[in-house]
Amino acid sequence: MARSDALRLVYEACKERCPMSFDRFAAAFDGWKVVPIERDGEMVATILMRGNEIHCAAKEPGKWLSRKVLRDSIGAILEQHGICTTAVMADNSAGHAFVQRLGFKRTTSGEVVRYELKEMTHVR
Repeated sequence: MARSDALRLVYEACKERCPMSFDRFAAAFDGWKVVPIERDGEMVATILMRGNEIHCAAKEPGKWLSRKVLRDSIGAILEQHGICTTAVMADNSAGHAFVQRLGFKRTTSGEVVRYELKEMTHVR
């Protein structure tokens, strides 16, 4: 799976909230680890990681995020950095619900809301 395909999935999911060209969007993620998530041979989501920060996007809501994916992404960040952070645009109610279900706690508010997670208590 090509990195650009995985980034395109993220771009399509948030281009209305972050209006810019795909090339500019992709360039903003230089240096990030881009992990495509596949189900039945089709890319259904992408996870972006750099340092202690993580972001993700899915083509459609659903059960694409397995315990293994959580351990391999968030778990690895927690093991290496002791904290995992993310950010959600203030008007993205589905994004807020998603990160809160994973156990992330809000740390700042504003146009972009920051979250952090220090321990995965519900995934072993």
